[in-house]
Amino acid sequence: MRTTLLALCLALTPALAPAQAASGSRPDWLSGASSEFPSGSYVTGVGAASNEEKAADKARAEISKYFGVKIVAETKSYMRETTMGKGSSTEQDVSDAVTSFTYQMIEGSEVSKYWKDPDGTVYALAVLHRDQSLRRLEGKLDELDRDFLSSSELLAKTEGKFSRLKHALDLVRNSRERKEFNKMYRILSSDGKGKPGPESKEGLAAARKAIKAISVRVVASGENSNSFGSRFVDELSGYGLKAILGDDEKGSDILVEAHGEAKNLRPTDLTWFWARGGMVVRMSYGATGDVFKRFEESGEDAARDPGSAADATLLKLARRSAQRVFQVITTEDLSDD
Repeated sequence: MRTTLLALCLALTPALAPAQAASGSRPDWLSGASSEFPSGSYVTGVGAASNEEKAADKARAEISKYFGVKIVAETKSYMRETTMGKGSSTEQDVSDAVTSFTYQMIEGSEVSKYWKDPDGTVYALAVLHRDQSLRRLEGKLDELDRDFLSSSELLAKTEGKFSRLKHALDLVRNSRERKEFNKMYRILSSDGKGKPGPESKEGLAAARKAIKAISVRVVASGENSNSFGSRFVDELSGYGLKAILGDDEKGSDILVEAHGEAKNLRPTDLTWFWARGGMVVRMSYGATGDVFKRFEESGEDAARDPGSAADATLLKLARRSAQRVFQVITTEDLSDD
């Protein structure tokens, strides 16, 4: 599992005039229902803290939970933690896009009410107008639909495996992103329905076929080559590519040769044992043998027993190297000849 922390710093200015914390009887919005801001028209969030600024941050963080985005409220700062899995390059792009848009919507929320209880705790009510947010989401969905149609047309008229791959990946990424935004649209809409789009099963099937058309053969050498070679293949397969482990250089579009070595480090305690390793990768065209990319990866990893530390390091390097191989295939101008 790979975990990354995405820090989103918000300098949020309420659209309404600053509200002063009022005392007196307990307001109805503290119970989650407000006659002034009915749930059919607004999404609301309540936060409690020692002062107005912190209470407002927590109230906005509560709104974010409505959309399934985990945000930890700090003073003018939000941090979100996401877990990355296979195919993480595309999934992380989608996750970042959705989180960024959600952040913008939350930025448009208003902190309209404050209330201080007898103990001095300050409560804040943040409100988000459903119709305004739906209009923003509708604009985003329209933009994604235009991109989908454009990528579909480009894929249909483009020849060459590597050229088609880029358009195919754009289609898959667009499809995943639209599903996430349409989910938000359904959450906000009064009827719970999403916005239909131009996506077709045939278009996505063509995209996945174009991705699967790229065959990669991995030849691993060095220590524990079978194990880290299999990890290499699994990672590439997770992106949708046709990846195979073996020494036969024929019958593949790309040949990836990976040589890995790892060495145990001197232990500093008996709890964790560390190893340091390196991996040298060479990429060439399967048909001609022409090398078009070389790179190296290095790093460390730990295990509970000394016999597993080196293996863990090589598996980690194989995963990182596979990510880089995929990046090369999808971003550099490779020859279709």
